Amino acid sequence: YYNSLLIEQQLNNPEGIYFALYGIAGVDLLRGKTDSALENIKKAMEISRESGDLAGIARCNIEMGKIYRAKFDYKNAIVSFKESILIADSINYLSELNDAYFELSETYSDLNDFTNAYYYLYKHLSLNDSINNLEINSRIADIAAKYELEKKEKEIEYFKKESELQQQKNKSEKKSRYYLIASFMLALTLALSNLKRIIKRGRQILLLTAILAGLLLILSLVIFLFGNYDGANSLAKFFEVLADVITIAALPILVSVLLIERVLLNKKLKTAKVLSESIHKMQKPVDDIEIKLIADNDKDYIELNLNKLLFIEANDNYSAICYVSSTGFKKVLLRSTLKRMSYQLEGNEDVVRCHKSYIVNVPNIDRVSGNAQGYKLHFSETDIEIPVSRNFPKELIHRIKAKV
Repeated sequence: YYNSLLIEQQLNNPEGIYFALYGIAGVDLLRGKTDSALENIKKAMEISRESGDLAGIARCNIEMGKIYRAKFDYKNAIVSFKESILIADSINYLSELNDAYFELSETYSDLNDFTNAYYYLYKHLSLNDSINNLEINSRIADIAAKYELEKKEKEIEYFKKESELQQQKNKSEKKSRYYLIASFMLALTLALSNLKRIIKRGRQILLLTAILAGLLLILSLVIFLFGNYDGANSLAKFFEVLADVITIAALPILVSVLLIERVLLNKKLKTAKVLSESIHKMQKPVDDIEIKLIADNDKDYIELNLNKLLFIEANDNYSAICYVSSTGFKKVLLRSTLKRMSYQLEGNEDVVRCHKSYIVNVPNIDRVSGNAQGYKLHFSETDIEIPVSRNFPKELIHRIKAKV
């Protein structure tokens, strides 16, 4: 602002000098330099009076009132605001009149004169609504005039581009439709792949998928034949009908698959609960059975009580024997295949291979959990979850039922 003031003074431009001084006064007020702000706004006021700028005088009075208010000189602040109101009202300068009402309301509020504070706040709000209405009406009028002027041109342009827009719309609809179909197919594939992990035979999934695809094709063909789709582009029309059918059928099919998955999930959860309860009822063997597991080199081995064995895990070329000792959970690695370990444990009916990578000691299982992907076995001594192959649950159920 000071740089602007120097330039405007060199140009001898009263209007530019006025705005520079007005700006300096505003910044001084924000910085708390009220004396400097008052001095500069008075200089701006003199320029406005010399040029007969009533709007500038009204504006300066508001700024001067703010400065007096900051100096706690409420009397002069009220005088300045009221003078601004008189001038702004005389020239119908609504913006400054509205600001003066608000500042005067704030000043009376500082003086705890709430009657006058409410009065001027009411005038401010009423005028503010009027200004907003005027602006809205003005905008509406401008828009209406512009609309009428451009209406004919727009109509002509619209008719020229109608065919092009329709083609673009059709292309956009096709893209959206194909995008929806692609998304549906992806979601359905994921759902079916998830379902495949639940249903034992993958052929059932393939069969259901083939039946579903056949039904959609037959339905599309029926609609195409009875829909009077004539023309040379019959094949393209048929694929459009097929796309429409798939689009409409997408949601019901997906919901049906998800419902089937939910039913199978609930079934697994119930089975897992029954298994967990049955395991808890099982009595662990009373007799102490010592087992000896020997590595491939026939030198390394581990001896332990069968009751202490939790599970054996395949780990590359090693087998991890996990058991419970007096100090807690232990894991020992032996260089041996899981098949060799299973062979060495033959005759112990409670020791079962539940997965290609795990052998478990059934009586030591704490609980069984189930989800859409299968069952998990849990032991109280460790957080490790043991996966279960598809064929194992039936065998486990039979063993547990025989033991209970």
